[in-house]
Amino acid sequence: RLGGRGRTNAKMVLVFVYNREKEYEKSLAILEDLHFQYPRNTLLETSKASVYERLESWGDAAETYETVLAKVVTGEDGYDRMDPEPLVFKIGEVNIRRSELDSALEAFSTLLDSDNVDVKGRAHLWVGKVYDAMQERDRAIEQYDVVLSLDCAKNLRDDARGFKRRAYRGE
Repeated sequence: RLGGRGRTNAKMVLVFVYNREKEYEKSLAILEDLHFQYPRNTLLETSKASVYERLESWGDAAETYETVLAKVVTGEDGYDRMDPEPLVFKIGEVNIRRSELDSALEAFSTLLDSDNVDVKGRAHLWVGKVYDAMQERDRAIEQYDVVLSLDCAKNLRDDARGFKRRAYRGE
């Protein structure tokens, strides 16, 4: 009675179960199949990037997030409905994990002029963290000071205060 939708829902449950059981290759295979069937579904492609992160396959994760971001920017496959900022943050974070600090800095820097004060604060916080990772403490502190000057979320300001006291050293 459920037909195709029932099979699709069952496959999504399998993705959840496989991820929970750390059967990531099986999860990726199902996500690939579903994305082929539903190419306009952004959740499937971003879920694939997330599985690559679980596998610590940082290059594949970055490439997948970058592909999705390019589609968002161009509106390809109906991806124009997706907000690009979370993707940019994921690209930056994944690039930090794979020690591509210049690429991370480039990603986060695109959000420094955001109209959303929390996005702007989070971007400055990450730029500061990247500078700390690059051993450029003075530049990092400048970024943390910007966060403290913004009327952004309290947790971002608290983090900036903490990183001013003790440099970011990775997570």
